[in-house]
Amino acid sequence: MSRKRTYNSDLLHMVGNRVRTLRIQNGFSQEELAHQSNIHATTLSELESGKANITLITCESIAMALNVSVSSLFPENTAKEDDEISRLIASIQKIFTHCDMKEKARYIRLMRCLTDNFL
Repeated sequence: MSRKRTYNSDLLHMVGNRVRTLRIQNGFSQEELAHQSNIHATTLSELESGKANITLITCESIAMALNVSVSSLFPENTAKEDDEISRLIASIQKIFTHCDMKEKARYIRLMRCLTDNFL
């Protein structure tokens, strides 16, 4: 007896969330999109919840049913965001080196407030 393999991947969750968002935007129920994509409704449900590792052919079928490109099912490249973060850090460092101790203490408190919410 074979056991069904389960996956725990951020990418699977991101793709699943993206498919769900596009499905809802297009007014499809899971059953309707599954039918249009020629896949089982259970497979679509598992995909949307990040539990299924689907094939590229399935991605293509879903994209065609949603009238979007296959690439739109995947997370966008974060290189732009990384570049912007690098520029912001450089700006902060430049400001920080040219301020007095009182201003530095304020910047440090501000950075702690910002980062405490994400760590």
